Amino acid sequence: MVSPALETAMKPRILVVDDEAPIREMLREFLGYEGYSVEVAEDGADALARLRSGGFDLVLTDMKMPTVGGLELLREIAALRSPVTTVLMTGYGTVDTAISAMKTGAYDYILKPFKLKDVTATLARAWEKVRLERENVALRGTLSLYRLSEATTSCDSLDSLFEIYCAIMLDELRADLVLHYMARADGTQLGLADFGAGFVVIEEDLYRFAESLSADRLLASFARRDPVLLHGDDAASAFGRTLGTPVRSLLAVPLAHQSGRVVGMTVVASVDAAHAFAEGHRKLAQVFANTVADAVERTRLYGEIDRNRRHTLTGLANVLMTKDPYIRHHSESVRRLALATCRAMGLSAAEAEVVGYGALLHDIGKIGIKLEKLHQRERLTTEDYRMFQAHPDAARFILEPLAFLADITPIVYHHHERWDGRGYPAGLKAEEIPLGARIVSVCDAYDAITSRRVYVRDTSHETALGELRRNAGTQFDPGVVRDFCSMIDEYRATEGDYHEQVARAGDPRGEAAPA
Repeated sequence: MVSPALETAMKPRILVVDDEAPIREMLREFLGYEGYSVEVAEDGADALARLRSGGFDLVLTDMKMPTVGGLELLREIAALRSPVTTVLMTGYGTVDTAISAMKTGAYDYILKPFKLKDVTATLARAWEKVRLERENVALRGTLSLYRLSEATTSCDSLDSLFEIYCAIMLDELRADLVLHYMARADGTQLGLADFGAGFVVIEEDLYRFAESLSADRLLASFARRDPVLLHGDDAASAFGRTLGTPVRSLLAVPLAHQSGRVVGMTVVASVDAAHAFAEGHRKLAQVFANTVADAVERTRLYGEIDRNRRHTLTGLANVLMTKDPYIRHHSESVRRLALATCRAMGLSAAEAEVVGYGALLHDIGKIGIKLEKLHQRERLTTEDYRMFQAHPDAARFILEPLAFLADITPIVYHHHERWDGRGYPAGLKAEEIPLGARIVSVCDAYDAITSRRVYVRDTSHETALGELRRNAGTQFDPGVVRDFCSMIDEYRATEGDYHEQVARAGDPRGEAAPA
């Protein structure tokens, strides 16, 4: 019958070491029956050869053996930084023996001649210790991974993400040093990142470690996306020169995106002779690195999308300039007023950016209006007014196919709606109208009133504010009017009149049609 401690646990792998073949074979058969996966070694030297291949959970070893005895084997296991838990068998059951065994790293010892039930009980306790330790490590790793995953969605920059990533690596791996290298534009080399470097106080300066590390050589070893784990002299050889504080253990993991592209590398080092990174550290570090790599790749893609968005918006604004310079300058003035109004209303930077772009493109639909109509001095006919009132529909026709402008299109389309519902094109009223459109409506009216056009004489700032206040609650959102009026004097004092700045700069000014 399998021991209760093993019933629900994964099958532990044990190495039995004894120079007496009958004892080895008896323990192999008995422990196999008890649910262990058993391998045997005839002495300490044989055991060390097997342990170097890794994968064992427990070692049950005799104390007195030729070549390499039990206590010496314990010391060699400690030097290997092997995560196995060891139980010693001895026929010399003195207090000194027990103390020596425990000091050398044994979990427990069993006296010979032993009873098989005593072996079972001792190994069950040892395996329970191993299992609980692994569960604790796994739980900590899971919590850290959750924390890191949360950071990938909540952090507003790579700097803040890598600070959290670095803290987790220092804590979870008990590292003394964390460095991050990111791929350069050509993707062939790695450069030391300016963010997220972690450093526990040791003698050398952080950048002396960073600059002397053969980062490109480590990168070449990532051909199969495999981490690099080095100890002792091998770890030290990864550095181009001898450092005052020797690195005892080094772990380098690629920041590899799911596509296979390596976007960087994280290097952790231990300078503590008593702590070396093990296989569990390697696996955990790679999980963390993969999570961060995906976030880095998303950030890069979002950056490309944002650049494309900005380039598209700039291109559309330039189309306005070629159509009619005044419309372009009017749109830029409205954008600046809208951004100032957003700040007065307490909108976030991201929200303000969208409103600003909506303001910049609010007249994009006038591209389809004949140029002579834009500069017509005579009173407009009913047909002319209908043509001008169609420009929001023309704007939506231009912008709607561009999915990445979906948050801007409603602002442009609805900026001629009225608070009382008597506007166009959809007859929306009050808060049915998108907030950005309500902001642009107020700023558009103010700029149209105060700027000089061929058919309208420019009106004073005070008159324009009077018009806004008089029409608040009918044409305009009263809250937006209030916030606009609260900031406009300071805005004029600090920013000045954009149209006057354009005129002084000698830029061309055309005349605009009715706003």
